[in-house]
Amino acid sequence: MIFAEYFIDKILKEYNFIVFLIIKKALFLIIIIVFCIFYYAFKSF
Repeated sequence: MIFAEYFIDKILKEYNFIVFLIIKKALFLIIIIVFCIFYYAFKSF
């Protein structure tokens, strides 16, 4: 039982780390996309 709880805890920690990396990459992509949109919007004026 203790081993199972440890295993579940380990999986959750690794899953949270993966989710954190995905969110970080997604935010980075969103920032780049927004920057590009503003850059082309100001360039066209």
